[in-house]
Amino acid sequence: MSAPGPGFLPQALWDGALVAAASLRAARPDPGFAEGDGVFETVRVAGGRPVWLADHAARLARALAGPGGQTGVGDPGYSVIGLAGRCAAVIAANGLGEGSLKIIVGREAGGWHECILARPARYGLERQAAGFRLRSAACGTRSAARDGRKTLYRPHHDNARAAAVAAGFDEALWVGPDDRVLEGAVTNVFIVRDDRVVTPPLAAGILPGVARARVMRLAGATERDLALGELREAPEVFVTNALLGIMPVEQVNGTTFNLMENRVTRALMAALADRGAIADCGPQL
Repeated sequence: MSAPGPGFLPQALWDGALVAAASLRAARPDPGFAEGDGVFETVRVAGGRPVWLADHAARLARALAGPGGQTGVGDPGYSVIGLAGRCAAVIAANGLGEGSLKIIVGREAGGWHECILARPARYGLERQAAGFRLRSAACGTRSAARDGRKTLYRPHHDNARAAAVAAGFDEALWVGPDDRVLEGAVTNVFIVRDDRVVTPPLAAGILPGVARARVMRLAGATERDLALGELREAPEVFVTNALLGIMPVEQVNGTTFNLMENRVTRALMAALADRGAIADCGPQL
């Protein structure tokens, strides 16, 4: 398992035992790990508790086992039982009130391991007021079975986002053949048109985001293919993920949006904040 990057808090959990995050040494990955034989979840922490943990745990288990154990990335025997307690141990060890956890299940030296790392909060109300700027990036045809999981092997996402940031943007926006919008490097994307909320379909090979599912239920959103031109013409665009919740979009490439007029987005942000404040960490985990 690679050593944690910058910004993580001092205490981590490795296979259920508290360790110093700095002690996690980089290891030469075996072929399975290098090809994405492992997955991760990033979970928001609010008020010292993990938010939507049951949703994250369910996606983690699905990604590893897959339907009938046929399409998972490696360890169909992984169990989320006790995950809430393990997350609580990391939160307590770091005195974390607001921030996030990164839960990693990956293979090293032929064995499977779980690592849980903690990070302080990275986004605040000021960031939401400013909104995100998206820069489109071309990609080929997606496979729903492969791309619908948060695998450890994701250099294409990391590189696209880094290129967008270097160009003065906040996030990369994947655009497939025929100018179809798919998702962001670390977000799902929505538009508001005629007061209706629309997002690309999961069948396009996008990530089934935890926040995406919550927002879809809250907004009564519909799925359909979206052309890049529709984003430029829409009165409101926003992106979602578990840490951001809902982030208004201020710019897509050269097109800017007036965030003072995104009435539907702001209403959804308020509604999600009210409901999202309830942390899901029941005993079944």
